[in-house]
Amino acid sequence: MSLLSLKGIALVTGAGSGIGRALSILLAQNGVQGIALADKNSVAIAETEKMIKGLNTNVEVLGLVVDVAQPASVDKMVADTVSRFGGINYAANIAGLPPPKDYPISQMPIETYDKICSVNSRGVFLCMQSQLRAMEKQHQQRQPPFPYLGEDAERAAIVNVASLAGIAGVARMSPYVSSKHAVVGLTKTAALEYGSLGIRVNAVCPGYIETPMIGDFLSQRGVTEADKGMKALQSHAGTANPMGRIGKPEEVAEACAWLLSPRASYVNGVAIPVDGGLMSATSFSKPVTG
Repeated sequence: MSLLSLKGIALVTGAGSGIGRALSILLAQNGVQGIALADKNSVAIAETEKMIKGLNTNVEVLGLVVDVAQPASVDKMVADTVSRFGGINYAANIAGLPPPKDYPISQMPIETYDKICSVNSRGVFLCMQSQLRAMEKQHQQRQPPFPYLGEDAERAAIVNVASLAGIAGVARMSPYVSSKHAVVGLTKTAALEYGSLGIRVNAVCPGYIETPMIGDFLSQRGVTEADKGMKALQSHAGTANPMGRIGKPEEVAEACAWLLSPRASYVNGVAIPVDGGLMSATSFSKPVTG
């Protein structure tokens, strides 16, 4: 029996690694009948699909290559998902770029700012816009679009992955902070606009999580050795985080899956930190270095 009762169809961006991969696997384990795995990396998508098939062969999987910064690519992703499965019950927008190299605001290259925001904030906006159009049509049908859903089933839910940088300032990371604050604002706005249609929209705000993005984050700061980088993060977490460690993708995925599920049926427009208590313990005034 599925613990979260996630009946229906899911679409996950950033499904090729990290939190997106962990969530895709968790959704497959918790009852979805079909899942669209979207990522810019086709090889990574295939690997996630292989992992899902190894766990639950009953889940139908659709792999989609997408550039979330491009409207046509995003619209095609949603259209292909709807064409294959008939609709979308759960959407998770996780694709994103890591924080850029350290610069104060006065020295931040505008090209860097634009690149980060085009994916992290504009990309989430484009994904939600296309997903919500599809979900609105499902509402207008006045019947659940899937025969195996009950009359009282939720029509749809969206979760966006922001960051602690979406609810706090972080020194020398202005593009990333701007983009993630935008994700939180878009989440709250969409929750207000679509709650009356039975469409819930929420966000999670992870702290330091052991994902490939952390590797990119560290390499941009001159930390090229994986062990050294993880020790730097563990050291920072140990002094600033009550739990004394960084998180795992599966821990963020659990929060995402709960927000998408009927278990969170009255939760709408929130941004939940998943950080081991880091927000309670630090102001992020100093950037992490090796």
